[in-house]
Amino acid sequence: FRRMHNPVLDDMAEYAFDRLRALLGDVTPPAGLDSIIMSLGEPNHEPPDIIGRAVAEHGDKWGRYPPTAGAAAHLEACAGWLDRRYGLPGGLVDPARQPHRRLAAATVLATASRPGIRPPRSYAAVRTEDGDRGLTRGRRRWSPSDALAYDRCPRQFALGRLLAVGAGDSPYATFGALIHRVLENAERQAAGEGRRSTLDEALALLEAEVEQYDFGVDSPRYGWLRRARDLLEKLYAGWPHPAGRSVLLEHRVELELEGSTWRGRSDRIEQDPDSTLRVVDYKTGRAPPTVDDARRSLQLGFYYLAARADPKVAEHGPVTGAEFWFPHAPTKKITLRLFDPAREAETRGRLEEIARLIHAEDWTPRPGRACDRCEVRLVCPVWPEGQEAYRR
Repeated sequence: FRRMHNPVLDDMAEYAFDRLRALLGDVTPPAGLDSIIMSLGEPNHEPPDIIGRAVAEHGDKWGRYPPTAGAAAHLEACAGWLDRRYGLPGGLVDPARQPHRRLAAATVLATASRPGIRPPRSYAAVRTEDGDRGLTRGRRRWSPSDALAYDRCPRQFALGRLLAVGAGDSPYATFGALIHRVLENAERQAAGEGRRSTLDEALALLEAEVEQYDFGVDSPRYGWLRRARDLLEKLYAGWPHPAGRSVLLEHRVELELEGSTWRGRSDRIEQDPDSTLRVVDYKTGRAPPTVDDARRSLQLGFYYLAARADPKVAEHGPVTGAEFWFPHAPTKKITLRLFDPAREAETRGRLEEIARLIHAEDWTPRPGRACDRCEVRLVCPVWPEGQEAYRR
């Protein structure tokens, strides 16, 4: 039931007082001494007089909701803290006006995993106004993830990737970076000996690497460590294409299309016994795309095209395929999703068209069900809550 309800529950730590109770279960207290009850809300002691007086003096305020936009004293305290903490210019965060700036301040206070993770001035809504020179500023280099983001919603791409609205640390992204690092190092070391890495080697590298990754105060490191162990154990137990061997790891590839450069890093390029090559992209999420979506995937299509055009890759043989590996999907075997090479020309055309639209600064939004989970919705003018950021 727990997995059906919410699989993240399995990553939660055991309740602290349950652990304490287990530790004290076999302990016999000394005779003649009163026990100290270690429970929440311990009522054995009277509150200090200052607490009772404060409650009595403010009894007329009980049962009243605070203002929706926040009490004036609270807003002034937040603005004062930001001014002192970051040394902001006077008036940058003014509680008397500019509600979108208060939203930026509240976001920093509520979501930062450590103080100073993102200065408020880095938010698009509080930047110094400048001439309308566009967002791309002549940029002509893009990544496959840029193509994917633009294809999903141009407005989200502009706000999230070009203006960095909503950008911040994500424990899921950190988890993905950790797994990629472990697999790269494990396979690179083993490839030097002409073999594939083992689970024990990968787990040893995981233990050595995990301390370097910050999962934030709200995401216990050991929960993510357990998730990483589960993923690696499943991957090594059912490694796809066991006869294949890695020839290139974390290999940079690029593709020139109509004046734009597309750049990426392929996780793994492996060779089959018949000397043909496939590009592998590790995915650490739990929700693979559909088979049809993967067949026309811009990301896989880019890696397929770029690898086929790469001279260093060609030294090892012809590239005949590209695929996603989803070892963390809730299936018994590793879930694979394959690109359809017959869509090579279609993929090339889609990348060229996306580059053309980006350079034309076409940020036409694509509202839909995904908007409910969009991290830039609060500043997207398609929605009422986002329109406030564009008022003068």
